[in-house]
Amino acid sequence: MRSAVVPVEAHDLAIVIPFRADGPARVENLRAGLAHLSATLTGVEIRVIENAASPLGPQGIAGPEVLWTSIANPGPFHRTRVLNDGMGRQSRRRFVASWDADVLVYPAAMAEALAMLREGAAMVLPYDGYYYEARRALRRKLLATPDLTYLPPDRVLASRGAPIRRLACLHNANLGGAVMFDRATFCAAGGYHEAFVAWGFEDDELAARMGRLGHSLRRVAGHPLIHLAHPRNFLSGWLRRRSFYRTSRWNRGLYARLSQLSLVETEAEIAAGHIGLRPDDTGAER
Repeated sequence: MRSAVVPVEAHDLAIVIPFRADGPARVENLRAGLAHLSATLTGVEIRVIENAASPLGPQGIAGPEVLWTSIANPGPFHRTRVLNDGMGRQSRRRFVASWDADVLVYPAAMAEALAMLREGAAMVLPYDGYYYEARRALRRKLLATPDLTYLPPDRVLASRGAPIRRLACLHNANLGGAVMFDRATFCAAGGYHEAFVAWGFEDDELAARMGRLGHSLRRVAGHPLIHLAHPRNFLSGWLRRRSFYRTSRWNRGLYARLSQLSLVETEAEIAAGHIGLRPDDTGAER
């Protein structure tokens, strides 16, 4: 991929991507996302943790610079556990990030987010909360050349009324997709709550818990997050409609319950190891 962008130096960052291929589009998006990260960051540690009944492995998807782990799991996609394993137990980088397999982040936003972390921030979104989905011809173009230089952020943010066929704003205050942390703080807070299964509200709960513990969420202004569209394959494996919506209702209810915890109750849950990571899961920076 040719780009005029100067790569961002990221020797102190590990990016963890949970992955389950429920169709060809997921594989295409991951391949493009990895190419984008490799071209825009230097020194970064990239970990893909595949959690599926029949893991595909990295062949044809990821190069040797990507650390790939395959875990056979025929049950629900346990995103929170995968992220805790990668960010808390496997990596020893100073900063860690949870990353969806189908998102593209502007290099300038990555540089600013890393600067925030290096200055002492605990949790940073490398975008401003606006979550745009690239569809059809635009998605195909980004798959072929996942370079955002021809998609200026101000043009994207000004296109809220763009035709839905090409670029659509899905959310204006999103909390997930790409989230960066000071690793020691992330582990001390318990990491992602592993009672959340599949996806939905796990990032919201963690942001609320971090705030309760005194760590404010910071965002990079003026840059959206770009999501590569894909079908939602409700008919594959466990992810049938009823199962999906049952899981969604469970996650929503869990978030509502956990949001009512006091600071004392939150600290007790962390100390007991009831969330996911224990404080002693931290380690020396590599």
